Amino acid sequence: MISFPPHSTHKMQPLDRTVYGPLKAAYNRKCDKWMTTTSRVGRRISVFDQAELFGKAYIATATMHNALSGFSCTGMWPYNPDVFQAEDFAPSLITEEELPG
Repeated sequence: MISFPPHSTHKMQPLDRTVYGPLKAAYNRKCDKWMTTTSRVGRRISVFDQAELFGKAYIATATMHNALSGFSCTGMWPYNPDVFQAEDFAPSLITEEELPG
């Protein structure tokens, strides 16, 4: 079984790095713009508005280029073991336990 070291997945999950992060930022920008439009000030975003705003953000950010970039920046493809330094995994050391004896 392959697993990620604890507290390191934020650096090692390809789609989190290059698709979902930009998607979240784009969606938030779309919502901010929607809520500050003069005719909508004080209105809530309905589920129908949500779907439209998300769809626009998704189309802008969920590209093949972004997905492939995620695998490259995490060193998965093409394989690059030098993408991370030892200090990148330092947070995982706090969860290490000695093996029972």
